[in-house]
Amino acid sequence: FIFLEFVFQEKIQELWAYASYLAELTLVIAFFYLIPKSEPQKTSPVQAAIGMSAGFLAVGALIRKLCAPMGLLVPFDLHSVESLCFLLIVGPVLEEFLFRGVLFRLIQSWITARNAVVLGSALAFSYSHFQASFHTPPEIYPFILYQTTYTFLLGIGCGMMSLRYGLKGAILAHFAFNSGFALAGLGMPV
Repeated sequence: FIFLEFVFQEKIQELWAYASYLAELTLVIAFFYLIPKSEPQKTSPVQAAIGMSAGFLAVGALIRKLCAPMGLLVPFDLHSVESLCFLLIVGPVLEEFLFRGVLFRLIQSWITARNAVVLGSALAFSYSHFQASFHTPPEIYPFILYQTTYTFLLGIGCGMMSLRYGLKGAILAHFAFNSGFALAGLGMPV
């Protein structure tokens, strides 16, 4: 995946601005059929998952609010329906299927230590956001570095949610985080 993203990114972008998401979706579908299902069905109290997601919402808002005092240029147009769809739907669902679904299973097939699985998927998730620095203008680099840091921490949080509540818990946490980021960017109280 990283090889494809790094080597063929320009060709993919020439095809369509969001062709890389289609490539990710194709990889997710392929791996879900190739890698044996090892995740047991998680059943847990809904209130606990919602309560933890409220924390992710607050952290997402805080992360966005810190951009202004740090002088970071946020490259997302949060008033665009397209951007909001990618931030609130495509990102949480596709990225969690890829990193806490496919990659989790792949790492679990090699390593049994749960913390290593969470750490490995968080590192890959963080790197996938860092790789944008290869294709963005220099004034965006500080935000990309900031994003790389907070996505690593988000990846750990989503990994813990995945271990405790399954893939649905990770998607819910990621959605809550991105919602907090979006709401704070739009100036709405969180």
